[in-house]
Amino acid sequence: MRVSRTCESNGKNPDRFATSETAERVDLPITVRKTDELVALEIIHLSDFHFGDGHRFDPVGSTKGHPTLLESLVADLQDSPAPERPVLVCLTGDFGNKRIPEDFRAARMFLEGLMASSICGRIQEPQFFCVVPGNHDIEYAEASLAARWSQWGKLTNGLFGDRFDPTDPDSSFTLLDHSETLGAIVLLINTSVE
Repeated sequence: MRVSRTCESNGKNPDRFATSETAERVDLPITVRKTDELVALEIIHLSDFHFGDGHRFDPVGSTKGHPTLLESLVADLQDSPAPERPVLVCLTGDFGNKRIPEDFRAARMFLEGLMASSICGRIQEPQFFCVVPGNHDIEYAEASLAARWSQWGKLTNGLFGDRFDPTDPDSSFTLLDHSETLGAIVLLINTSVE
């Protein structure tokens, strides 16, 4: 099986996804497990957390009489109608609200707690968590790429290893081949790139 993606052909960033008609097709070889059995995939998509001042579901602990966001989600996601079903957790920005370190510390605490919690009847492996930034996660006013993307880089690299280079935002475009384990191939697209 071959999977295709569309890439810019401007010579500067040959792996960056195209947004215009000046695109070419690039084939990526992907090995897929052949099976006669179809297995449903549970996809959980969470988005727009906006951790920061005034966040009602404070990840540290609520002083306002509300459960934390983590407590609420874990309670909601505890059971699965089919516990044998594979699970993919997709988390898309905005993780922070004001692009400040405190917002990202709260986001990291939340993500670490979620990754350590039982989702659909079991703790999911880190590779089955997919994250992409939102516009509130990038400090566009910063002149250098490293400064602009530093908070996002600290968050994702702290959780998933050094797979994101803050000096190269295109490094967050990721193709995750989970065809053997989940029966799916996941493409993470960073739409926060200028």
